Amino acid sequence: MKRIDATRKIEDLVRRVIEGGNFYLDAVDEISLFGSYVAGSEAPNDVDVLIRHSDPTGEIHAEQARRFFAHRSHTTPFEQALRGRQRGVSILFNQHDELERQGGFDLKVIWRRGESLDTVRHRIDAIQIDPAAGSAPRDYSLPALAGFESRTVLADRQRLAELTADRRITVRRFKLDRSLIPRGDGKRRRIVTGYSGTSPRRTAMNAVVAHLEQQGVPVTYSHRSMVIVRDYDPPRYATVEHGSLRLGATIDSALWRTRRSYCVLNLTGRGPFAVIETKRCGRA
Repeated sequence: MKRIDATRKIEDLVRRVIEGGNFYLDAVDEISLFGSYVAGSEAPNDVDVLIRHSDPTGEIHAEQARRFFAHRSHTTPFEQALRGRQRGVSILFNQHDELERQGGFDLKVIWRRGESLDTVRHRIDAIQIDPAAGSAPRDYSLPALAGFESRTVLADRQRLAELTADRRITVRRFKLDRSLIPRGDGKRRRIVTGYSGTSPRRTAMNAVVAHLEQQGVPVTYSHRSMVIVRDYDPPRYATVEHGSLRLGATIDSALWRTRRSYCVLNLTGRGPFAVIETKRCGRA
């Protein structure tokens, strides 16, 4: 995207936080940027945002726990409150210490509780544009993540490398055409539910479910990130995470929740989806 569009998305997100209105937005204490935008890219792929928030009443934790045990993405309501209907904004929560330990990320604080939008604009304007801005090398690179090292968290890559080396999970990467549609997803019955018709997450789910059907998996339906096959025991067949920053959740699902899990690394763009499949060894 153009840098001016990325800047608008940042300002819109901060404006929502300042205006508040729900317990997610009111919980935000600090907003930082990192990634290609902070590096000065004139055309960042997306905007990487790091949110520091508090939860004194435990309301956020309770809601996220309910969603997790209902096999739904536990951060989605928080992300939607922050970004609205905008695309191209990737959000991490309370991972400042982890990114600082990892190194290689230039974290730029742009807003703290009580500050104005004008203060944010001054800090954004102070970021120097660098036409040659590129991605720094990252450790624990795996062939399946080639080209996405700078878009994933080091701890997740390290964990994935160790689990594959220990033969606890298998990993493969493949491409899916963005136009794929499940066979049963027509006017009479929708297989993919939980996302609006224009959502890139819905497009990604359509592609993954269509791929599973092509592999002979009799998908009954999917709702948001969960794929259900009623004829299987247990019926929770797979999870689908959206965005490279969800690699950690993909690993967790493969280990503990479902037969296998998928992570769509590139939600936006015109090329094919790049999809990571992780599967616990010994599972069909």
